[in-house]
This record gives sequence, structure tokens and C-alpha cells, in this order.
Amino acid sequence: MINLLWSIPLAYILILYLDKISGDITVKWLEYIQKKFNLNNGVFRLMLALSTSVPEISINALALYVFRENPLVGLGTIIGSAIFQLSPVVAFPILFSKEPVQINKGVLLKSLGVFVVLVALLLLF
Repeated sequence: MINLLWSIPLAYILILYLDKISGDITVKWLEYIQKKFNLNNGVFRLMLALSTSVPEISINALALYVFRENPLVGLGTIIGSAIFQLSPVVAFPILFSKEPVQINKGVLLKSLGVFVVLVALLLLF
């Protein structure tokens, strides 16, 4: 069993390493694939979006194989990453908008409701 004192820095180093792979090497590799197979930008963006899940996958692998006594780490990673990834999507357009942004409360409440239902289903299963 890996000591908790050593596992946290090890996990941090692993995440930084995987982030480096995801950030630099993966983009160049995906650009090569896009040119080689003449893929449109939509497919390229889809592959790039899937590659950004590498940090979450590494955290879940650590939760399964290193922190076996606490499987809720994986669940926390899924919920936390969803919240973190949605926050910039909503915040950046508002921050960089030159005009005041009108937020439709109906759409916001519907999105929040769907998110809560999905998290509840995740907790049940």
C-alpha cells in the first residue's frame, strides 16, 4: 500500500505529465491525423474534446488502483470535473462580452435541473 504522504505528490506529478501529453503532443498528433485523413474541423474538435478527459481518466485510475479504500474519489472527480468544465463555458462569454448579457432563467433552471437529475442517477447506480 502506498503511503498517503507519497501518493498525493505522485498523483500530482502524474496529472501534470498527462496534462503535458494531452496539451502538447496530442494536439500535434490530432492535427497530423486531420491532415492525413482530410477530416473536417468538427471531427478534429471532437477528438480534441475527448483528449481533454485524460486528467479525469488518470484521477479515476488512481482512485481505482491506488486509493482502493475510497471509491468515492472517482465519483467526486466526475461531478467536480463536470462543474469545473461548465463554469468557464458560462463565465468566459459573460466576462468578455462588450454588452450586458441577458440570461434566460428558464434555460438556466432547466440545465440545472437536468444536471441535478443526472447526478442523482449517478449516485443511485
